[in-house]
Amino acid sequence: MNQVPPIIRPRSKKNKNRVVGVFLVAFFICMLLAGLLIYQDLLELRRSVVEADSGFTKATNSINPEELRAWALKNIQNKATEKELYDSMPEYIRTLYRNPPRVLILDESVSFLWGGPGFSYWTIHVGPTNSMTRTGVIEGRKTIEWVPGIFYNNSI
Repeated sequence: MNQVPPIIRPRSKKNKNRVVGVFLVAFFICMLLAGLLIYQDLLELRRSVVEADSGFTKATNSINPEELRAWALKNIQNKATEKELYDSMPEYIRTLYRNPPRVLILDESVSFLWGGPGFSYWTIHVGPTNSMTRTGVIEGRKTIEWVPGIFYNNSI
């Protein structure tokens, strides 16, 4: 019973500095990795915008917009479902990008949607010649009129 209680020595200043140093190095590495991930996401976003724009250029050079409009409006007039539209979609739209688009029916028009989910997606909107929308850069999206009633837009 004559035991001497253990002596607990306070941490030396050298040990405290080492702990702080290790913490700062770990924090720096975490911040560097987070920065690299954000940079990679931004590069991917930019790549998808470039892909979208090049696909639209390909469309304007190879697709007759009036044929596309005739197909879309005929299907709307026949009350086709989105699945029927998808199944009968012209091959030139289906293969415009790596993956086929989603098809949406909006009132008297058809929209083809690529990309996503998230920030990066693009559409070709096909409606009657009197269909109107604002063009230019609006709320982070660039909208271009291809021909009256047919519009392309993407995130920028």
